[in-house]
Amino acid sequence: MSPMIKEKNLPEKEAEKMLKKGIESLNIIKISPYHIILKEFHSDFSLRKLEWNLN
Repeated sequence: MSPMIKEKNLPEKEAEKMLKKGIESLNIIKISPYHIILKEFHSDFSLRKLEWNLN
């Protein structure tokens, strides 16, 4: 996200707010035929990882 924030020339407080909002709404899902991983990133920098093996 850093290049996008720099491109917008936002003041430091606004850039920080935008970055925090992006982190709060970030979820990554990887799906393969037999393995699923869900990673939830939270605003306090904690991470919840759920994993399913379908073998």
